[in-house]
Amino acid sequence: MSDRGERIAVRFRVARVVYPIAVGGLVLAGLLNAITWLPIDVSGLTPLWATLFVIIFPVWLPVVLTLQREQRAYRAEHPTRRWYQSRYQLPFAVAFAGVPRLAKVAGVIVVAYVAINVSSNIALLPGSPEMSGNQYFFNAHGRHVPTDHPGYLTGLRYQMRIFTGHPMVFFGAAALTMYGRRGPRGGGTVPLT
Repeated sequence: MSDRGERIAVRFRVARVVYPIAVGGLVLAGLLNAITWLPIDVSGLTPLWATLFVIIFPVWLPVVLTLQREQRAYRAEHPTRRWYQSRYQLPFAVAFAGVPRLAKVAGVIVVAYVAINVSSNIALLPGSPEMSGNQYFFNAHGRHVPTDHPGYLTGLRYQMRIFTGHPMVFFGAAALTMYGRRGPRGGGTVPLT
């Protein structure tokens, strides 16, 4: 097998590993976000969404490296531009090649939902919900805003809604990016350069 063929095979294997992890992260983040709409105590789920938030980074590393490699190849195919013109960027059609239209529409809907959700919950949340003994309060930059137990639980749900929205976007984008790069056996259609 040629050196180029081996590199492509490795990229297919990487995409086949990253894709299911990204889909799993997206589903878990969406499920945790949906739970926040129920009037229940979500304080026991904090380690789970915090771990999910951290897992974004190792999942995104191969995605970013893949897109950088394709960006370099795309720029090499196009003529150089003058110094005052912007450089050629990798088009969305190439970045999300092979992804069905319905999946792209779902991705746009998720991004819109998360943007509205995060901004509205930040506006509703007076600070970080905290508990000290039997006292509940929101820590607003060192100023303690007192609240009761139901207010504390509502604040935890708002906070969890904010922090599960970001993984939905990043895991979803990783899944869409790797979808078409899984190779012939994985259903992918994008020839990698």
